[in-house]
Amino acid sequence: MKKIILVLLIQPIVILNCSGQQLTYSKVIQFFSANTVTASFDGGLMMADENGVIVKVDQAGDIIWTNKYDNNNPSVYPDVWLNHIAPTFDSCFVLAGSAYNAGIGNADALCMKINQQGDTLWSSTIRKNGYSSFRARVVEQVIDSGYVITGSADDLNFSSTGIFAAKLNGEGDVEWISIITGVNSNFYSYTVKQAPDSAYLIGGFAENYPPYAPNAFLLKLSATGDMVWSKKYNYTVPVFTYINDMSITATGIICYFNNPSSIGFVKTDFSGNVEWSRTYDNFCGNYNFIPEHTQKLHKTADD
Repeated sequence: MKKIILVLLIQPIVILNCSGQQLTYSKVIQFFSANTVTASFDGGLMMADENGVIVKVDQAGDIIWTNKYDNNNPSVYPDVWLNHIAPTFDSCFVLAGSAYNAGIGNADALCMKINQQGDTLWSSTIRKNGYSSFRARVVEQVIDSGYVITGSADDLNFSSTGIFAAKLNGEGDVEWISIITGVNSNFYSYTVKQAPDSAYLIGGFAENYPPYAPNAFLLKLSATGDMVWSKKYNYTVPVFTYINDMSITATGIICYFNNPSSIGFVKTDFSGNVEWSRTYDNFCGNYNFIPEHTQKLHKTADD
């Protein structure tokens, strides 16, 4: 486990727009581009970016505090990347990202927990022998108050790509790490959720080239990180399709898909078999672009 140093950022930052049926407020905060946002417990927002910066704003969008998290590697900027922030059961926040490891000259996956004031409660870095670079994209708290985290893992020669999943306990100690391979080109995990049987579901994008075979994927790991099953999906072959996020219901999994020109929702059972799908065309997209971050589902008050 590695300590992440907290440094106060004194410059102004970000671009923020909040809207519902009518515009509630619009704020411009310079020098910051949030790639992950979550509601705070007081009605405000917590936002983080790829430069290790977290911004807390109140219900009116005014900045309450700004922190920059640093790994004390002055020759590397940024040396901490923050890709996802999520609330915890005890009214704190957990973050996923990466931290530069000077000893190997590459990145470790990072999971850290902060309180509502931005103070670091613990931080943990994740890697496995035989792999050069880890980058965590998403983290979720699970029923035992621990955490499941997933992201990318590159081998030592960068000749193949994989994704990793790791389980941490409530204090941030790593219990297990699993590496999933079998794709020879782009391989991204964008979402992870716990299933009702305490197993873990991971969704994202997998591409083999050659031949050109881009697909969304959904896979299941056991409670101890062993592969149970994996499925591929593509409703616009041969255009790439990826899973942004998913929601676990009492009867199955609802996956939120995206491609360059449309979005879609697919309902599967807990074995990944499709039960129904809906596609909505003419949404903005970008051909031949696989995003580093994806949009997330948020449950509404009317279910």
